[in-house]
Amino acid sequence: MFKTMSTAEIEAYLTGNGFENSSWGNDICPSFINVKARVQVWLDYEDKEQREDPTATRFALCQLDDYEQFESEIINSDNFQDIIEKLEALQ
Repeated sequence: MFKTMSTAEIEAYLTGNGFENSSWGNDICPSFINVKARVQVWLDYEDKEQREDPTATRFALCQLDDYEQFESEIINSDNFQDIIEKLEALQ
């Protein structure tokens, strides 16, 4: 069983692995992009009641096109370890 990571630990993991904060003021939650890998990770509130859609998962990993625009969802999860494992598998 993997330990739960705090938001600060998640952000540190992402920035330490080639991601940059790509959040905009009108986004519903923060996101981080890795241009080289053409992927983006979205981080929603830990508290489901604070999310725009309380039924949505906390994390989403998305594939980007050549113009850094959304292409498809790769995985959605409430466990960031699932995102890490998928990122490692994509390398």
